[in-house]
Amino acid sequence: MNTKVDKQASFIEELCKYYMTFLQSGFKSTRFPKRYIRFKNEKNFKIGVDLRKYEKFNTYLRKLIHKDTNFQNPINVKKGEFSVKLDNTAQDLIKKLVKKISDKDIEKIVNLATKVIKEYSVTYKKKPDEAYDKIINEIKKDLQEIIIKPITEKMEPMIGSQSGNFQLDSLFTLEMGLAEVILDPLVEGIPAIFNDILADKKNKP
Repeated sequence: MNTKVDKQASFIEELCKYYMTFLQSGFKSTRFPKRYIRFKNEKNFKIGVDLRKYEKFNTYLRKLIHKDTNFQNPINVKKGEFSVKLDNTAQDLIKKLVKKISDKDIEKIVNLATKVIKEYSVTYKKKPDEAYDKIINEIKKDLQEIIIKPITEKMEPMIGSQSGNFQLDSLFTLEMGLAEVILDPLVEGIPAIFNDILADKKNKP
C-alpha cells in the first residue's frame, strides 16, 4: 500500500478527531463548549456558507486535501467559478417579474440618470475620472429602489427555509446579482455619454 496515502489518511483522521473533541467539549469536561459551528450570528446576519450545494467546489476541496497535507496554501476562487443555478420555479418567477417592469418605471430611471449625468458634468467637469464611479453609484441607488427592490420583495418567500430552497442564500445576493445584470450595459455607456456632455453642453444624454 502507498505509504504517502496512509500518512494522509492517518493525518486527516487525527485532525477530524481533534476537531470533533474540540466541538463537543471544548477540551473541557465540566461545561458546555463556547465554540460551535453556526451560519448566522445573534442578529441573524450570515457569517457562514453551507457548501453542500456547491458540488464542484466540494470536489475541488477534496482533491486539495488529498494533494496537500499542509493546508497552508491559499485557496483562490474567482467570481462565478463555482455557482448554483436557481431552480425552474425561481427562474420562472424572476422572468415574470422582470416582464412586469413598467415603462413608467423605466422612464423614471432614464430621467433620473439624465439628471445625475447633467449635474456631474457641471460639478465634476475637471474630474471626469471621479465622476464615472459616482454617477454609476447614484444610478445604482435609483435602480435598487425603483426596479430591483419590488422584484426581490416578491422573491423573498422563496429564500431560505420557508420554501426549502437553499439555492437562494439571501435577498442581498439576489439584489446584487440583478443590479449587476441590469447595470452592466449602462456602465459601458456612461463614460461616453458623460464625455459627450463635457465636450458640448448642447448634447443630450
